[in-house]
Amino acid sequence: MGTGMQMAGAAGIGFGVYDAIKGYMDFEKEMSAVKAISGATEEEFQQLTDTAMKMGADTKFSATESAKALEYMGMAGWKTDEMIAGLPGVMNLAAASGEDLGRVSDIVTDAMTSFKLSASDAVMFSDVLAATATSSNTNVGKMGYTFQYVAPLAGALGYTIQDTALAIGAMADAGIKGEQAGTSLRALLTRLSSPTKDSANAMAKLGLSITDSAGKMRPLRDILSDIRKGFKNLTPAEQAQVAADLAGQDAMSGLLGIVNETDDKYNSLAESIDKSAGAAKRMADIRMDNLAGDLEYLSGDWDAFTMSLMKGAASTGLRGFVQEADKLLSNFSGNVEVNGLGIRSILSLIGDSIKDLKDKFLAFDGIGSILAGGALVFGLTKIVNLSRRAYDYLKNLTKAPSSTIPGAGGSSGVGDMIVQARTVIVNGSTTPGETTPGGKPSPQPLPTPGGGSRLGRLSRLAGRFGLGLTLASGALDIAMAGEDQRGQAVGGAVGSTIG
Repeated sequence: MGTGMQMAGAAGIGFGVYDAIKGYMDFEKEMSAVKAISGATEEEFQQLTDTAMKMGADTKFSATESAKALEYMGMAGWKTDEMIAGLPGVMNLAAASGEDLGRVSDIVTDAMTSFKLSASDAVMFSDVLAATATSSNTNVGKMGYTFQYVAPLAGALGYTIQDTALAIGAMADAGIKGEQAGTSLRALLTRLSSPTKDSANAMAKLGLSITDSAGKMRPLRDILSDIRKGFKNLTPAEQAQVAADLAGQDAMSGLLGIVNETDDKYNSLAESIDKSAGAAKRMADIRMDNLAGDLEYLSGDWDAFTMSLMKGAASTGLRGFVQEADKLLSNFSGNVEVNGLGIRSILSLIGDSIKDLKDKFLAFDGIGSILAGGALVFGLTKIVNLSRRAYDYLKNLTKAPSSTIPGAGGSSGVGDMIVQARTVIVNGSTTPGETTPGGKPSPQPLPTPGGGSRLGRLSRLAGRFGLGLTLASGALDIAMAGEDQRGQAVGGAVGSTIG
């Protein structure tokens, strides 16, 4: 198989797995962030990497998404063993809720810190949020916004996540959720713990105390129960007044939402929260028990497969491949400084780059050759972009009022230019028997004394990089084509190369 055919064919297949290459790149980049943030040792980092890849295979989430969740855990100060232990619970909650995994990890780690919970409580915490979301009119994302406002104060007062979730769920059933629920509950707890004149009067009217006989803070659930009982003895007008005094004008709606929840609904929500163990996993399993879920798991298996291919030698080889492209471009910059931005610099880059990258590409075997196609085109993209400039430069220099370069005039893109240039000029000589669109023989270059004019020399220069640029452009066309057009692009690349 010829070089051109092999490169075009491999590029076509390579773009079928280009997402695999990019996926591993993103994964490796995300894991580097995890390592930097967590301060993990090499051994710990390998454990985290293996965990993220395993989660990518066993769950609906990719290894990269798993790595992002680990990053938030690292930001919360969790150690390696804590991150590994806490990740499954967070992933179950994300799968159960349909929320972004990174966002859920952020919610859980931040709120757990506020409630003074350890990483070992991640599964319990996730179960409570899952149960609250399914038993009231809210979701994990909205609870995350609520926690931003109320969790630090609730945790400081010693209130549990279960009791706080009960209040959040009851308010959500009345349409008070998200940031509004957070500010309302925070205002209520503030005025209870540090009473104003109005809130102190309201507490006295309800016979409410937030501390026990020993001066310790009573559980939030007990306080809410006392408030609910006290409001039953008030008229609607009195309820509104007491709610305004107790929680403040802006937060009274949230308090009334808790108070006006029916006993059956309130008690059912409390029971769901108290018996929430395993709720996140059960919800995740139910949510994934369908064809879409099967495809998600299949995607995870593909993710694990491509990750395993990219580990070790394949990744090292591709990194060397890309580093070579970077070195060539750096050398080009130095060449420009010495020789200026002229034909010599541009053609030197194109010639060296095509040859070196092609040789490195052909050195790959099997799957390495396929995966290298994606990295090859990345390098060729840079080269073709510069080649477009080279073509424009050549066209301007060789433009004459009475004649044009055969095959070059009117080209609207680098791909057209390459095909036309190779049709007429190959290594400095014209192709015999070619005709113009009007059916007349192609005009031959005019002989000039002394071995050719400046125009002829520039034409020969164009011919020298025409073949290499054809390969680059063909690979680039495949890269830029839509999924439904890649077959046609591959065929075009092969035709341009062997035509």
